[in-house]
Amino acid sequence: MKAGVFYGPYDVRYEEVDDPILTGEDELDVLIKVEAAGICGSDINMYTGGYAVPEKAILGHELSGTVVKTGEGVTNVKPGDRVGIQPLFGCGTCVYCRTGDYHICQSLLHVGIAHSGGFAEYSKAPAKNVYRLPDHLTFEEASLLDCYAVAVHALKKVPVSVGDTVVVFGAGAVGLSTAQATLAAGASKVAVIGIHDNVLEVANKAGFEHTFNSLKGDVKQYIMEFTNGAGADIAFDTVGRDAPTLRQALNVIRPGGVIGSLGYRYSGTLDYTEAFAKEPVIIFISSYSVWGVKTEFEIALQIMANKRVDANALITHRIELKDINKGLEMMMDKTQYGVVKIVVLPNSTIN
Repeated sequence: MKAGVFYGPYDVRYEEVDDPILTGEDELDVLIKVEAAGICGSDINMYTGGYAVPEKAILGHELSGTVVKTGEGVTNVKPGDRVGIQPLFGCGTCVYCRTGDYHICQSLLHVGIAHSGGFAEYSKAPAKNVYRLPDHLTFEEASLLDCYAVAVHALKKVPVSVGDTVVVFGAGAVGLSTAQATLAAGASKVAVIGIHDNVLEVANKAGFEHTFNSLKGDVKQYIMEFTNGAGADIAFDTVGRDAPTLRQALNVIRPGGVIGSLGYRYSGTLDYTEAFAKEPVIIFISSYSVWGVKTEFEIALQIMANKRVDANALITHRIELKDINKGLEMMMDKTQYGVVKIVVLPNSTIN
């Protein structure tokens, strides 16, 4: 099969590799023809060397596809089923896995790193990680399930109540999926803050009236006007890294407000005088896991299937697998390309 193979930083090669197969040890696994795979910000961190990745890994953890073959013990799906793949693999035996917090398992594995990912014509996954898709949900939309599962986990950690005003820093796929999820949860008003005008235009088209470019004005002044001087009840920072967004979130929340930090953060500073004066709650939010008796991935699938969110509005670009390097480069230059989500179509030709 053809795949985008990682050889090192800035070196992903479109080449022929062996097809994944189901062996006698894979009785609970599923072989999948990949129909769509999103390029995630974490893929860019791997591509640029920010995360350690094994040589010859096949990246791409946001994927959907068609079941080709199942192991003998699989009963939840069958060949021909349209499915989304939940990419996280906990050990299953540690205290975190046993209590439903498999996302913080210290032996966590991931499709697209330890397991062959979606930037290929075929992949495989444990059957328990494979979810059937409703007929009206496209493969492209389903490739964003990972983003919406992160948003669902954010709502578990930082509950949104009817009437809350929410500010989301970051207009990428996680930012906009989080913003959509907060509206679905009952927030009265949601503002999206970004730094790229063409990306904020996508946010407008996705239904967000209140958007603001923080490079072109005073964010705090804008949010105070947005909240009639009260400050936001909740702010989500979906940017992370070394961006000033966590500090900005502290600036715009009301005293006693809550900040949810979703973006993987390398460094950053806070105004501790302001923090002590406001007494905020700051919660760091990583990935997703289980909420009650359901996985947050399954909940994300339900809200997407029920049209409580609009995944299609976030897809700005579609590319063929042979253009994987171009897609990775585009993700790194949002100013030029206006990227929110690029979806790779490994088994399709784009005219």
